[in-house]
Amino acid sequence: MPTETSTETSSHVVQRTTNPAQMLFELLQEMLPKERHLSTRHVLSTCLDIDASNDVEFASAFAAFHMLIAKAQVAVVDCGLKEHIHLKSLNQIRACFTPDAMTGQWGLIVPRIEGTPLALLEATADALLEKVPEPAISRSDLAAIHAQIRSLLDDALQADLPKALRQLLVDFLCELDVAFSHYKIRGNDGVRRAAERGVGMLYILWTRHPETRQSGLSKRIWDIVKKAASLVPWANEFIQLAETVNTATGLLANTKKE
Repeated sequence: MPTETSTETSSHVVQRTTNPAQMLFELLQEMLPKERHLSTRHVLSTCLDIDASNDVEFASAFAAFHMLIAKAQVAVVDCGLKEHIHLKSLNQIRACFTPDAMTGQWGLIVPRIEGTPLALLEATADALLEKVPEPAISRSDLAAIHAQIRSLLDDALQADLPKALRQLLVDFLCELDVAFSHYKIRGNDGVRRAAERGVGMLYILWTRHPETRQSGLSKRIWDIVKKAASLVPWANEFIQLAETVNTATGLLANTKKE
């Protein structure tokens, strides 16, 4: 499983995992050095590589950001940490990102989460590190596959396919694109859901529209779904599902477990 170490968020080297407190700490560390005159909306959108002017996409990301805080709170309780200490810092951070913050000035918010709350969050991340060890996708793998998805999405939009089919492919690729854009706040779960949906989408595509079976676009989508799956800890489970689809459709004999 690809892993990566980081010294950017701590004085000691730690392995990047999907520990929600660590994910939140890394995200805040990336957001804090930004220019103080920028809005929270702009800074969060920049960190997640999404369009700040897209209300729907930003609202989804903002909700996922709050969900990440909630996941960290649940992990604190489930792992039996000293709740009053760790939950206090998470509650302080949550209070800094109210709906009003979506349009508020970033300079009015930063001072409230510097210092003690951020230091406590780092302590929470360290305390949970051994208890939530699932590896995170490395930044290099994340960037590479995200670029492939966006290139494939451009090609799918221009594909010579029936309108309904083309829309099916585009919708799936958009979902996978969001899963990787929001990876810093959604973690492996979003990638898993999108890849599983991709397997189902390809099954429908191949069985109902045999003419697409050997198309270059179909093969590229299959490859990118398989690659996305291979980056997260449930690759074996995915491969079993993929092989079932492959057997059922009798297609793409060269897509066996590597």
